[in-house]
Amino acid sequence: MIVRKNLLSLVLLFNLLLDTGCLGWGSREVTPAPRHAWVTRWLENPACCPPCWEGITPGVTTITEAVYILNHLAGVSKVEDTHGILTGIAYRWYFDQQGGEGMLTENEQGRVAGVELGVAYEQLLTIGEVISTYGSPSHVQRGGLHMGQSGLYIIYMERGMVLYSILTIYDGSVKVSPKTRVLELDFIQPGEDSFIQYSRDFNKIVEWQGYTSYSVR
Repeated sequence: MIVRKNLLSLVLLFNLLLDTGCLGWGSREVTPAPRHAWVTRWLENPACCPPCWEGITPGVTTITEAVYILNHLAGVSKVEDTHGILTGIAYRWYFDQQGGEGMLTENEQGRVAGVELGVAYEQLLTIGEVISTYGSPSHVQRGGLHMGQSGLYIIYMERGMVLYSILTIYDGSVKVSPKTRVLELDFIQPGEDSFIQYSRDFNKIVEWQGYTSYSVR
């Protein structure tokens, strides 16, 4: 079972608030980083289809196999065993050249329960790009509320894939556009049962209505 990692979410929110000046320290200009190879590959020539990522499939690939894949994947560095260090996290790694970071969770059978990829803000990955490659999502769910911002999960129920973004709240809603930034990608086993375990508030899930405003009340 995957439970959202508060640490990763808070880091993403902190960076976003710095970029928008919401912490009162002034706006920080974001200089786009060269698109990292893993992002380009995932958008243009993926190694496999979601929920698989780079040959790692939740519920199928063992943790040992996944670590081997990561240790031989170009652009990955510092694959760390975090058992007993980060709650619920088996391994954590970093991408070089401002590519972001990743985490693996493990189930009781010693297989990968989920893959979580924190996309560096400088990568400027957008929901529009993801939809162009993988089609329209099925559902949307509100995340946590923080200082006038709301997390938003863009869900591909049958693909076992979730995009995570943080958006500014206006009149109780957040607006999703093709330019909405993707800050995290999560891969889990497909189907409603898996998402019930993944989500803290599954009853708040709504169907995808396209690029529009979604209530976060």
